[in-house]
Amino acid sequence: MSPATNRNNKKRRNEMLKKLFCILIACALLAGTLAACGGSTPPPPAQTTAAATQAAATTAAAADADADADADADEDEDAATADAGTAATTTAAATTAAAAATTASAATGPAETYNGIDVSQHVNLTMFVLGDEPTDKNRVHDYLNVLLNERINATLTTNYLAWSDWRDRYSLILAAGEQVDLMFTADWALYAEESARGAFLELTPEFIETNMPNVVKYQDPVSLMQATINGKLHAIPKNVSGLEGESWIMIRKDLREKYGMDEITTLDQLEQYFIEVLENEDGVFPSHASADSQFQGPLARNANQMFFITGTDIVYKYPGNDEPPPSSEFSYWFFTDEMVEFYRLMKRWGDLGFWSANAINNDVQVRDSFENGKSASLVWNMTIFRAAENMQKNNPEWTYEVIDLHPGTPRRMSYFTNDAIAIAAASKNPERAAMFIDLQKDEADIEVYMALNAGIEGVHYIINADGTRSQGPEAEKYPFCPSFWCFNHQRGVIPEGALNTEPWSAEQEELDFTEIQEQWLVAPGAMAFRFDQESVRTEMAAINALRDEFRPMLQLGLVADIDASVADWRQKAEASGLQKVMDEFRSQYEAWLAVR
Repeated sequence: MSPATNRNNKKRRNEMLKKLFCILIACALLAGTLAACGGSTPPPPAQTTAAATQAAATTAAAADADADADADADEDEDAATADAGTAATTTAAATTAAAAATTASAATGPAETYNGIDVSQHVNLTMFVLGDEPTDKNRVHDYLNVLLNERINATLTTNYLAWSDWRDRYSLILAAGEQVDLMFTADWALYAEESARGAFLELTPEFIETNMPNVVKYQDPVSLMQATINGKLHAIPKNVSGLEGESWIMIRKDLREKYGMDEITTLDQLEQYFIEVLENEDGVFPSHASADSQFQGPLARNANQMFFITGTDIVYKYPGNDEPPPSSEFSYWFFTDEMVEFYRLMKRWGDLGFWSANAINNDVQVRDSFENGKSASLVWNMTIFRAAENMQKNNPEWTYEVIDLHPGTPRRMSYFTNDAIAIAAASKNPERAAMFIDLQKDEADIEVYMALNAGIEGVHYIINADGTRSQGPEAEKYPFCPSFWCFNHQRGVIPEGALNTEPWSAEQEELDFTEIQEQWLVAPGAMAFRFDQESVRTEMAAINALRDEFRPMLQLGLVADIDASVADWRQKAEASGLQKVMDEFRSQYEAWLAVR
């Protein structure tokens, strides 16, 4: 077949796909018109409005992907023109699809009740989460809001707090009277502090039973126990626990091999790798660190088998079994001998120039720097594999590997409360906010869950014949679970298949690495203890403020004298009531031990 004939056939096929897309739009509009006439009972929502949006968007995406795939390499000018036209068609098509689905939804009618509760008055919910906003957020929310309108007569607006400044903005948003109904929270994201301040609504058993039937049916009771502070629950955690909350070191394997180095298994080898990068790579830092440096995870906490009491900076050394240690074994993490040694290591690395002397003011995400080749390492949680995947999309010659300096050491089972969702105490629609959470927890109908976490089927993800999930043609515009970890549950996370067939796919490596690490998971008995900070709230606020002042400088080695800085911090912390906090902690812990 000649190139001209082949090109004409491709154009005809894509025109047919576009026509099919228009037919889907017309069907969605027709469904709305018939329902509005009241001539018959409308089909279930999953087969009308939401399905119309999804099918139309999927068809448009397929046309776009097909045009891209079929472009002939020696017909660059024609291909570029076709790509530009098809991309514009896809974007316009998705917008039209959302509008059509909304029209049909209005004709079908919004929900009147949820779990027997009147929801006939429409509301808009505002949610804040942490992380980077995906490109297709608005497009996905148009689709999601169709589903929400059909189920709880509500729409959702989601705002993202960037990693670089979320700590500065988080409490201000809750205290300043901004419109906020739902707030991501966690043990590491101010759950205990904001609960003590009264920023989050108390979720009583009666409130949950009335507004959250899926939470009652599916939520693990242990998760609710872990989130309960002094007998009060202020958030619903995720419904899955495993190998989370750990930090890992990823490096550029291609650079290590370039320097003729063996695989890195020791701290000295890692330091030598950083020296090689510093001496040989222009414009690349060994670590493009920031104030939120994560090195303490693998180099101090994991190295010394130190486990935290959830919601605190109080730690104990794992005793080798799951029995809770005596109260005398607990310490304030940042003043332990292990952390002081870590500060000294960071001081040496900082003085060597492993990161910028202005790292404390760095507002570029470390992950972005790694993906763009500006950092030769990345220290983060399991999302390091997604970063590696993104890096190789544009630079397939850049390879990567994970450094585990302490294989075989215990990995603590994560807390459910490592990610959670709270309802703001100032919410004007707390019941509807609770219903939104409840939809995410439904393990029988995961359509809303998948819309929020995975986007539009056929566009951002694909369900394979074996029931696994693969990336769709526009997956990069809405990566799976973009900051909604608080809603994770086993049923909702459809097993990942071969997410990519490209050679740079990191997904299988992530699964393999996780399987290895999970061999060493432990669930210490002290995980069941929860420190109630209410009686020392003032002291905790002052101590945490000092932590936020001193920790970044020490973790980056940006102080002249480690011992003097730690002594200064300790003196101020003790003056702010650190001993009172530790005494109260030990008193509560001993009382818990006596009755556990």
